[in-house]
Amino acid sequence: MITRNEIFRIHSTVNACEYEADLAKYGVPEKWADIMTAAGKTGDCEDTMIGKAHQFLAAGWPVDHLRFATYWTQPDKTGYHAVLLVDLPTGDGICTYMLSNGISTPLVAADIPAGWVPHMYQIAGTPRWEFAQEALT
Repeated sequence: MITRNEIFRIHSTVNACEYEADLAKYGVPEKWADIMTAAGKTGDCEDTMIGKAHQFLAAGWPVDHLRFATYWTQPDKTGYHAVLLVDLPTGDGICTYMLSNGISTPLVAADIPAGWVPHMYQIAGTPRWEFAQEALT
C-alpha cells in the first residue's frame, strides 16, 4: 500500500526537475511529455503532471486513484494550470491531494489557491475528460 509519505516523496522527486516552457523547449506552444524521460528532465506543468502519474503507476498506485486536472488561474480565465489529483484511501474515506509544480508540498482541497477555478478533470481510470461544474458558470 502506498502511503502519504510516498505521495510527498514522488511529488518532491519530480518537482526537482526544472521548468521549461514548451515554446522554448520544442518550438511549439503546447506539447505534453513525461518530464522524467524528456531531454534534460525539463518541462512545464503538463509534463510534470505526466511524470508524476508515471511515477505513481510504476510504484503500484492504482490508475483509478489518479486524475489529470486543469484549473483556471486567472479571474478572466485566460491562464490555466495542469495538476495531478491523487486519491489516498484513509479510514475515513478518500483524501485527495493536488500535486503541482511550483508548489513545494501536495495540497488538500482547503489549501488550493483561492483564485484557482476547476476547469476539467480526467475521469479516473479512463482517457476521458469532463468539465468541472464551476467552470461552466
